[in-house]
Amino acid sequence: MIPGKTPTSGLRVLVCNDDGVQAKGLKILERIAKDLSPDVWVVAPDRDSSAQSCSSTFDEPVGIEELSPRRFSVRGTPTDCVICALRHVLLDRPPDVILSGVNAGSNVGETALLSSTIGGAMMGALQGIKAIGVSVDNVKDATIKYAAVEHFLPGIIRKLLALSWPERVLMSINFPNLPISGISGMRPVPLSPLPLQWQVHPREAPGGSSYYWLSSWWTEAQVQTVARTDLHALYQENTITITPIQPYTAHEEALRLLEEVFSSHVP
Repeated sequence: MIPGKTPTSGLRVLVCNDDGVQAKGLKILERIAKDLSPDVWVVAPDRDSSAQSCSSTFDEPVGIEELSPRRFSVRGTPTDCVICALRHVLLDRPPDVILSGVNAGSNVGETALLSSTIGGAMMGALQGIKAIGVSVDNVKDATIKYAAVEHFLPGIIRKLLALSWPERVLMSINFPNLPISGISGMRPVPLSPLPLQWQVHPREAPGGSSYYWLSSWWTEAQVQTVARTDLHALYQENTITITPIQPYTAHEEALRLLEEVFSSHVP
């Protein structure tokens, strides 16, 4: 190894998020990325763009503003940010890894499918780039404790980058919102299959028109039923969860069933 170099120092790193370019979690992830490599680029939304999954902008222009060297804001979704980074900002050389987060709120179970943090990472994974989404829970305490993220995340990222994992698979990391001493370990776990509980809350505006707030949650009793999943590990065991997510795949059993039903209709 060349003196002064590390195994990751030659990497180009793209950092994005969904909480906006000024979010504290993004700045923490940017600092962690710069400890991995000097070639770090930030391309993030100009405002909070949470819960948009893999949404892309097709019906209006997308704005890109250079805030400072290697730091850009995008008037668009996190997926737009990754596309703009790959096809415009970093057109000379694509990133070797995409880090998305640190999201203010966990992305486990069904919420991972709604998450723009995961959506940004997913767009990178679909392009064949190693992508890691990072989130920290804030359900019980709105004050997010980032110390555990700064303590544990650099080592986790280094270990992940040393692996050769399958293409088009992203890694989702979730931290309990606890101090370093409260973290009981880290565990590779699958997404929980437990469906969210949803509710629509009607409200009345001063002029008499109606509007609605949506909310979702899991009950503690539900979480206790899904052992050995990300949901249970995060909320019941206080462990950091690491979950590989495959953006899309056909369900083999359902596909075989469809082949049986529709085989006579295939020309």
